[in-house]
Amino acid sequence: RRHVQVRLVEPVAGSLNSGDCFLLITPKHCFMWSGEFANVIEKAKTSEMASFIQAKRDMGCKAPQVSTLEEGINTDSRWAKEFWTLLGGKTKYI
Repeated sequence: RRHVQVRLVEPVAGSLNSGDCFLLITPKHCFMWSGEFANVIEKAKTSEMASFIQAKRDMGCKAPQVSTLEEGINTDSRWAKEFWTLLGGKTKYI
């Protein structure tokens, strides 16, 4: 399947799932989160969108860089902690 769908979802942990990628955009941050089972095409499209938003300062984003997070990797990093805080805390997701 090569067609990647892009949708706006509520910025809460429950919107995440392990099979997809997500962007979290704030005035100070541009996070790209990849689920453990997201495929290379989904990751590439998400990275492309994140880079565009960050470079063009779209959606009010003034982040100096895109912060990339992968499910289950470096979960204690400063960026991971900030990501989960912005989502209202690390809770269960699909």
